[in-house]
Amino acid sequence: MPESAKILIVDDIDVNRILLEDLMTILGYTPSLAENGVAALAKMKEDPPDIVLLDILMPEMNGYEVLEIIKADENLCNIPVIMITGVDELQSVAKCIKKGAEDYLIKPFNSTLLEARICNILERKRSYEKEQALQVELARNYEALQEAEKARKAMFNMIVHDLKNYLASMILVADVSIHFMKGGKFDEERLIKDFSTILNTGEEMSSLIEEILVVSKLETGKMPVSFTALDAVQLTKGIFARFVTQARENEIRLVHEFESTFQMTHADKSLLSRTLHNLLSNAFKYAGDGKQVSLSVSKQDGNTVFCVKDSGPGIPEKYKEKIFGKFFQIDSGMERKAKGVGLGLAFCKMAAEAQGGKIWVESTEGQGASFKVALKAMES
Repeated sequence: MPESAKILIVDDIDVNRILLEDLMTILGYTPSLAENGVAALAKMKEDPPDIVLLDILMPEMNGYEVLEIIKADENLCNIPVIMITGVDELQSVAKCIKKGAEDYLIKPFNSTLLEARICNILERKRSYEKEQALQVELARNYEALQEAEKARKAMFNMIVHDLKNYLASMILVADVSIHFMKGGKFDEERLIKDFSTILNTGEEMSSLIEEILVVSKLETGKMPVSFTALDAVQLTKGIFARFVTQARENEIRLVHEFESTFQMTHADKSLLSRTLHNLLSNAFKYAGDGKQVSLSVSKQDGNTVFCVKDSGPGIPEKYKEKIFGKFFQIDSGMERKAKGVGLGLAFCKMAAEAQGGKIWVESTEGQGASFKVALKAMES
């Protein structure tokens, strides 16, 4: 509570109001005046004060009635009220204290006593407000912990589910291969295909585990970021080449676009490569009927901007921020083509920010999505 706390003075006698106004000003407070209870209540609703100095004996609406209305109003009931009374009205003061008044003053006023009582009340009010704020913060933190626990359980269930599926697939393929070999039906081409399936599934399983570990390290700040000068065009060409075969197998037209043959950026090669790899994998998953995915590099406002664009169903506006959260996945209505626990885009966001950059999505529902990563460019 600042020293310029607002004090509302309610008294029907002019000289009393002026005297208290001068005293409050000298003490460093901001006084306001009301000549009766009706005016006081109107002022309180318009601009709630920190303390009310309320006279008991007033025409039209006395101090008891004003006090009752204040304490019955949920927006005003926590405002401390000091009753102003004469020596012969002490019995009335007891009644006011029972009704919720904080303290009382006897006319004529003792300025030292008045200052002490106001300071004491303001201190108690400050402590109460801090306690209320702490309770709100505790409630907010408790709610956040509950949400985090839900997310943790969801993550655990999804990880177990996906790893179980990977293992089931590997066991099934291995079992079938053993069955054929025991039956004397040795088929080298089939064995190569089965072992390739086992190998690919194992790599996907390893990639999932690595993704979980990397996200965990980035989140705790334990992932080292090694900045180097990178040729963005050459880097994307290398990543593009690794997806050509996958694009052909999935009948996806993969396009590589860049503005120049040489463009330097300041980044961590491993984090950037994994980010673009994740974005391309995600684009393949949601390529849609258009079956086209493009990877481009451009320079904008001193940044190198990497863009992965697909021709899929696009992303609804309400999901554009949520999709970068951990464990979040959009139900696209399409058959799930890739396993995962919704960490890919969360990793991309963490990785971009760890490199001093940013990631965002541009999309119109039904017209595909463009995921863009901006990192600081270097003068070439």
